Amino acid sequence: MKMESKNPILDSQVEELKKEREYSVSRWENETAEEIQSFDDKHTQNDWIAYIAKYSSRNKGEQEAWRKDMIKVANIALAAVSAFDRKGGVETVL
Repeated sequence: MKMESKNPILDSQVEELKKEREYSVSRWENETAEEIQSFDDKHTQNDWIAYIAKYSSRNKGEQEAWRKDMIKVANIALAAVSAFDRKGGVETVL
């Protein structure tokens, strides 16, 4: 039996994030999950910060576009955390 959510707005936002994550992974349609992870794992913390800064500073004043970019920022942050966890918290130095 599924319990009713106490926060339907959060549930909706998490669903949006899942869709954005699926979309970003689908762009790598010819790559395996391991190849995608290997690509992400090569990014440094500074790389992730730069990607987040890029999307978080676009579309100021354009509310709907800015909101979409914030979903992208959440997706990038999730990818960064995933890479961090796979690497055991060890920074990649290039």
